[in-house]
Amino acid sequence: MSATMFCTWILHLVGFALLVRGDISDENCPHHEVKPGKESAVLDSLQCHNDYMSYAQCTWEVDPRENTHELYYYDDSIDDDTLCVSNTSGVLLSNGKISHMCRYNSERFTLHTDHILYFKVPCVHRATTLRIAKHGKVRAPIDLTERVADGGGHLLSWRSPYPVSSNITGTLVYQLQYRRYMHDWTIVDNISASEYMIDKESLLSGYHYQARVRARGHMGLWSDWSPLVSWKIHNDGVFNLQCVIAGETTVTCTWQMKTEHYQFMSYHLWCSDSRCCEDPQLKSRDVELSEFMCSVNTPDPYLLTVELRPVYYSRTFSTSKHIKLSQPDQVHVKESNGVFKLNWSKPDVSRDLKFSIQLKISTDKTSEICTLSAEESNFDTSVMDLDPSEYKAQIRLLPKPDEIYGVEPSEWSQPAVFTIKPVSSPIRPVIYILSAVFVAGLFIITLYSGLPVLHRRIKIWKGSIPSPIKSKVLEGMMKKTPGGWPNLQSEKESTSICVLLAADNVSVCKSNVSWEPHLSHSEDAVKMARSSGSNHLHAYVGEGVCKDKSGMNFSGPYIMCCEESCLLNKHMCVSRKCESFAPENGGCVVTPPTSTPATQNTDPVDSPTDNPSEGPPAYAPSPDQGCMVLPHPSGYFTMPCVITG
Repeated sequence: MSATMFCTWILHLVGFALLVRGDISDENCPHHEVKPGKESAVLDSLQCHNDYMSYAQCTWEVDPRENTHELYYYDDSIDDDTLCVSNTSGVLLSNGKISHMCRYNSERFTLHTDHILYFKVPCVHRATTLRIAKHGKVRAPIDLTERVADGGGHLLSWRSPYPVSSNITGTLVYQLQYRRYMHDWTIVDNISASEYMIDKESLLSGYHYQARVRARGHMGLWSDWSPLVSWKIHNDGVFNLQCVIAGETTVTCTWQMKTEHYQFMSYHLWCSDSRCCEDPQLKSRDVELSEFMCSVNTPDPYLLTVELRPVYYSRTFSTSKHIKLSQPDQVHVKESNGVFKLNWSKPDVSRDLKFSIQLKISTDKTSEICTLSAEESNFDTSVMDLDPSEYKAQIRLLPKPDEIYGVEPSEWSQPAVFTIKPVSSPIRPVIYILSAVFVAGLFIITLYSGLPVLHRRIKIWKGSIPSPIKSKVLEGMMKKTPGGWPNLQSEKESTSICVLLAADNVSVCKSNVSWEPHLSHSEDAVKMARSSGSNHLHAYVGEGVCKDKSGMNFSGPYIMCCEESCLLNKHMCVSRKCESFAPENGGCVVTPPTSTPATQNTDPVDSPTDNPSEGPPAYAPSPDQGCMVLPHPSGYFTMPCVITG
């Protein structure tokens, strides 16, 4: 029973020792400062800033197809690692990569302190020591060819990878393998020449064959086969380490590792106790495996022993040159009596850093920034200084130029939103009222200036309507007087304003007919004349007027010309026949005779009616007299002359 317990205790102790050894192996992987552009795009994109007091914040970019690894901060003062904690998920950038951000706490912030950052991936220590005399090999033969030889055999030939004059070429021996496709290899050892004949009997007709050759020096291993064969390894760490004597003093070594790890770690080639290849070159890369190559110069390749040692890629940041001020708290906004009061808490910044505060008040279209001292914690702005809109207030910390520290401005604080509402002014209703009054006044003025024009247009239109009162004959017999009434001038023409009396049975008026019995008809004439604008008809009323036998009459102002001139003795002038001066074509106006009688005569004088188609005779002046023409039964109206004074 005790023996069993002892064995169990021993096994636990061994397991614990192995576990501790494995942890130590991971912990003891040294850090190597990778140079920019050395096939590590992730380390090239790594950026870290700190507040120079308690924490640092880092960002980096990775390809979406690659796995994400955790970032660690290595504190070399205590030989301990600190995980950089990420509180947010990755952000897809415009270049197609994903941006990650993390934060770690530390108290090491001095002028000459550096922080070492690296991505932790599996770091496996393996026995990778190699002695060239025992495990070294030469380069593979080149230019392997095949041709048909005499007798049906096939001749295989190749060349040494070294010059003919090289000492290595004389020591090489070759091994040849050939086989039928997908069958076992036939091996031919210790060939000293650079060719070999395969007999015809050894090859079967109709099958595909393959052949390959390799070489070996007087020490070491066989070289690679002429057709290079590759295989895939899925274990972590490095594998397939091979070294080839490339020349008299040169050895080229190659190895492979997982592609997903090559941006975060590497393997350095050590020769004995010194590092003989610091920056291996990437020879090839596929989805799963990446192959690296490194050349080493040595006086004697056979005495060279190489070893691969893993290292983490890392970058070093000087804390005094990568400072970024912390984001300040949000601004508080209060309104009091038309004044917006902005205040904020004083930021917590290291005493070694000098800074000022930038205040930004912005809208969607405008933005204003003012700079305040670090001691200020409030700012007042009046409502009258701002237009009605929605405003955002933000502050940030702006470092002052310093030769010792490299400091970047902080991020803007979260925006504090406040709104300026439009102020209702009593001036606006007054403006509206004045505008309405102005429009109404403008309308009235336009109407006032337009009505006379419209009135004149109407008068012109009415004046264009034909009317006897507008006859040119009447205008010719009227003349303006100082009193404003147009008196008939008998010296120009024998015309007068008369009263028309219409009847079917017309009696010819005589000169001895009294005017008084028919005064009512003359009153009608006066009324008709007054309706046309006359007010002095007494000048036209004589002492006699014609009677109408039929009892039917028509009164109205017409202009008719007597066939004969009236005498000065104020008697009636009567025509003999109405047909003699009424045209047959329906006209109502005839012209006076061309001459006046030399003596006064009450008898009517015949008017020329022999040729009614001829034009009327010309006007001639006559004594100042008027007349009324009596109507005749021809259907037209003539005017009996009324003698005027």
